[in-house]
Amino acid sequence: MRKRWVNHFLFWLLYTAFEIYTEFEWFLGQYHFSVARSIRVAVLAETLLVLAVKIPMVYVVFGVFERYGFSRQNRLRLIVWTSVALVVAAFLSRMLTVHFIYPEIYQLEPPRYFAEYQGLINAFMDIIFIAGIAIALKQHSVSNKLIRREKALQKEKLETELNFLKAQINPHFMFNTLNSIYALALKKSDDTPSVVVKLSELLRFVLYETQSRSIPIGREVEFLSGYIALEKMRYDERIDIDFNAKVDDNQTPIVPLLLVPLVENAFKHGGSETVARGFIRIDLVVGNGRLDFSVENSFEPGASPEKSGIGLANLRRQLELSYADFRLETSADGGTFGATLQLNLTSVL
Repeated sequence: MRKRWVNHFLFWLLYTAFEIYTEFEWFLGQYHFSVARSIRVAVLAETLLVLAVKIPMVYVVFGVFERYGFSRQNRLRLIVWTSVALVVAAFLSRMLTVHFIYPEIYQLEPPRYFAEYQGLINAFMDIIFIAGIAIALKQHSVSNKLIRREKALQKEKLETELNFLKAQINPHFMFNTLNSIYALALKKSDDTPSVVVKLSELLRFVLYETQSRSIPIGREVEFLSGYIALEKMRYDERIDIDFNAKVDDNQTPIVPLLLVPLVENAFKHGGSETVARGFIRIDLVVGNGRLDFSVENSFEPGASPEKSGIGLANLRRQLELSYADFRLETSADGGTFGATLQLNLTSVL
């Protein structure tokens, strides 16, 4: 509110200064007054016209625009009331000039007729000039405000969708890890208690660290390592698992849980019981603001790992909402499924 009134004050100050200068130049050329007298009468005359006629007229017109807007059904009312305000202001300006400014400020003989044609035309054009400038600036301000509001709403909508996608990942992750514990419990494995401990650590991360927009890449790698260790206990020797991570700066920010869907998908299909001896290869390289992540896993020929579940579709949508520069590709060749993610970590939206 305060900023708006400051902007209005500065606008009227600059406009009044412009009118004073114009009036001053006119007096020097028309009546050959002294510089001091020309400045005095220009300041008094233009300040009076601005305060008594132009400022009230402009804010009356603003009120008309705010009431009727630009809707088609109100267009005629808008034109009529705006025209009335401009005509009334022009007559008031001319009347004030003839009956007060000329005799009292200029100390000159006023024009013989109040409704002097040229004088009224000049007054009307002067009013239209300031009204046009004020309305244009007002509409520019309103348009900018609407654009900012639209951007804020769009951002809020995207944030809501992103949070929804994250909310989908958490139950998905829980479902997969509980399956791991269930499988170990069925085998009465001695590893079951330690798996529960690892799961509690992973859940603590999911609950408390994934609510922020970004986390250090080092924490994401720690989470992946913990998840992979948990799955190793589940699959024992049935899957060959190779995980390599090379990160030049562990503090590089990344959207949390962004890499998990590809790893989950790999275990889902690479650990299928229909695959005699499965494998999973995971490589992560982060450097110079870029991330390269590749996952390969064995899968049963004829299956469609890229089309099952919500993981990959969820990941792609998260990337679209979070980063401007990324490339996510999947491929299936014989019994090998591969997924690669190339991401510019500095292209955060």
